[in-house]
Amino acid sequence: MTAYEELLEKAYELYKADWCASRGYDLALVQETELKDEEYNGEMYASLGEFEDCEFADEEYMRALIGEGYDNAMSKIAAEEKYPVLFGYSPMGKQQLDSIQQVADFICKHGQYGDVIVTQRDGAFFLNTIGIYIDRIADMDYREELLKVLIPEQMKIDGTQEPDDAIEENVDYRMEMN
Repeated sequence: MTAYEELLEKAYELYKADWCASRGYDLALVQETELKDEEYNGEMYASLGEFEDCEFADEEYMRALIGEGYDNAMSKIAAEEKYPVLFGYSPMGKQQLDSIQQVADFICKHGQYGDVIVTQRDGAFFLNTIGIYIDRIADMDYREELLKVLIPEQMKIDGTQEPDDAIEENVDYRMEMN
């Protein structure tokens, strides 16, 4: 699932809950009515397609609905839209990569057995790794979004601590030194 599809799905669920709450309706009852392809009290929230065309396109409404995660979700979408198709190369072969998650998964799976290269659709260099770690990358905005997904996967593989735990330990250590 792409970042766009993930955000759309999440936003649609939040929208339905907001629609029901603003009318004083029980979400579960309205969804039950929707499954029967009926209206609830003579009305019904927008279909997914209608929502995508109207409410989802309203940036102000989406910011209010989603909250703090909106900007992060939009930058991830922008990165994926800029590179909708990439190709990963490893000693095990070539694989089409259609999302940031797929790129991270490819790096972690194949990088354990050797270095990998990822190219753009036209064959232009995009990134290479040394094992499971990025060595060089052509787009730093994409790198920022990729690392949000890649680092937790790398940490599972190499057994390192969570970043927050490591920061807390360093802070505690410095406090003891003073």
